[in-house]
Amino acid sequence: MGDESPVPPETIRSNLAKYRVPIIFLSIGIIFCGIAVLLFVKTLEQTEPIRIQHPTPVVPTLSRVTPTNSALPTPVKININTSGTDGLDTLFGVGPATAKKIINNRPYSSLEELVTKHAIGASLFDKIKERLTY
Repeated sequence: MGDESPVPPETIRSNLAKYRVPIIFLSIGIIFCGIAVLLFVKTLEQTEPIRIQHPTPVVPTLSRVTPTNSALPTPVKININTSGTDGLDTLFGVGPATAKKIINNRPYSSLEELVTKHAIGASLFDKIKERLTY
């Protein structure tokens, strides 16, 4: 390792001459890339930012037609002991399967038994209890 002899100057000169043209072209390419980046940044600074406007989402609403007179009709109460699936289906959140569970758990001695007998859940019961009778 300590025997390394210095590179003769003729070898250095021949290597520089050999790679001179590629080094010059590489340097010019790097300069042009730098200029292109600077021009691009300057162009970006001069343009206005693009603003994307999202359309306002349309939320469907349930509108109810109110009668012309101010008196609203009183909803019909559904008897949970005598009503069939057609009557129970008119209740909000009660479909054919839930109506069948209500019918299969009869008789009811109170409205709360709908929940205790697991015919309907407590949240559904709170929504429809005003329309029920037994």
